[in-house]
Amino acid sequence: MDDSMYNAILLALLAVSILTFLHLVGSRRRRLPPGPSTLPVIGSVHHVVNTLVHRRLRDLAAVHGPIMMLKIGPTMPLVVVTSRELAREVLKVQDPNFANRPRLLVGGICGYGWADIIFAPTSDYWRKIRKLCIQEVLSPKRILSFQCIREEEVARQVDAIRAAAAAGAPVNLTRMLYDISSRTISRSSFGEVRPDMPVFQDAIKRVIGLSSGFNVPDLFPRLRDVLGELTGMKRKLREIHRTFDAILVDIIDKRRRERAQMVAAGKEVIDENVVDVMLTLQKNDDAWGFPVTDSTIKAVVLVSLLLYYCISPLFFFFIIICDSIPSTKK
Repeated sequence: MDDSMYNAILLALLAVSILTFLHLVGSRRRRLPPGPSTLPVIGSVHHVVNTLVHRRLRDLAAVHGPIMMLKIGPTMPLVVVTSRELAREVLKVQDPNFANRPRLLVGGICGYGWADIIFAPTSDYWRKIRKLCIQEVLSPKRILSFQCIREEEVARQVDAIRAAAAAGAPVNLTRMLYDISSRTISRSSFGEVRPDMPVFQDAIKRVIGLSSGFNVPDLFPRLRDVLGELTGMKRKLREIHRTFDAILVDIIDKRRRERAQMVAAGKEVIDENVVDVMLTLQKNDDAWGFPVTDSTIKAVVLVSLLLYYCISPLFFFFIIICDSIPSTKK
């Protein structure tokens, strides 16, 4: 081996040493939060697999403090805060710096290419679709317009309770609350309680299950598609997406036909539910800076239905009770 080869090897070793030293110095300067031990490739994942994640994070926080860092996979750092003061700092004071989130596989397939406000990463599109939902779909005026639906569903459950009391039968309060919230959201979203709603709700449960916890494809973003196929996660999500899409397409097409019939009959078209609102916005999508496609409508409707499972029915029960209290304002 000649001198030039030796010099090349020495230069390579010197470069590796310098880079390693700079990396260590940079890590010290960044003052990264403490955290549990890591392993090659998987990082800190072994601390949270096969456990109740929220309880495991609580136990780790008791050891490493109210702010700690986990390494999810080879490249994804995850900072966990467990104190009220730090949570306020992250979610309120420093919200613009922490608002972004990764593109999860479930959002790409079941979220219509990250078109909704739950799975879409922070971007100009996310800000615009969020503004659309706040001003047009979830505005106080729109929520108030659905009050008659809530009142009708409460009256229906009250009649059911009276019938059960007259017969001396027990009342399942949990089922009653879920029934009220499910029917209210269904009628508010697309104007009816469909016979295939149990199928839709089962698909929502499966989506929540697949989007919760630590899924292998999402831990390795560069290999997400390959690992999604190998683990079978993509196949399951495609099946759920087909269920969602078939029902949502039927809902949108039905409302579109009904609105066209009203126009043909010379009647005024009134936005009675979320699908109606989105169909009206679709005609003037330039006002929002992005095209309001059928996929956008499906994503927004899907979000409203996901609220049924992500938010406790007690929340809707609270809204219903507030509706029933007479206003003291004159």
